Amino acid sequence: LFSFLSADLQAETSGEMMQLKMADPEKLSMLETRIKTKVEFGVRGTDRLGRILSRMPLDEREGLLGELMSRDPTGAEAVERSVFPFEAIADLKTTDRRRLIMAITYADWGLALRGASEQVIEVILKELPAGTRNIVRESVDTPQTREKVLEARSKVLQQVYALASKGQIDISAEGAESEMI
Repeated sequence: LFSFLSADLQAETSGEMMQLKMADPEKLSMLETRIKTKVEFGVRGTDRLGRILSRMPLDEREGLLGELMSRDPTGAEAVERSVFPFEAIADLKTTDRRRLIMAITYADWGLALRGASEQVIEVILKELPAGTRNIVRESVDTPQTREKVLEARSKVLQQVYALASKGQIDISAEGAESEMI
């Protein structure tokens, strides 16, 4: 990890470490935050790009992935594996989906579901109490700006990733429910 730091930051960190006589909790916390930021933004580029693309509308995301595939098939496949599209919420296990539903306000659900497939809308609505279901359905049917819808979907996906990172939901393909035929 140290080798990924810039030369100036390596020198600064080395100087600070040489001065340490005992662990200062504040300095350790600062160092931990700096390292975490470097790891999140520098080491896992395909994962970060996958999270960004997850927030894009389906047609735009597919177009961009197609373009990436023509330029770098291996990289595009790695990015595609890290994408969790909004539409995949319908494929979560019921318990995971319920946990996610409870983590998002009903107002945000109403906005996020605007323009989604009827399958995704119905999967979410069936988990809500009847009175709330009607309120969210009305919100879904009310025209909204594209920015508001994408912002609400981004909030939902942010919560998906947060819950997944804590191990509270499983967003892997293996964790999805499959229909028995």
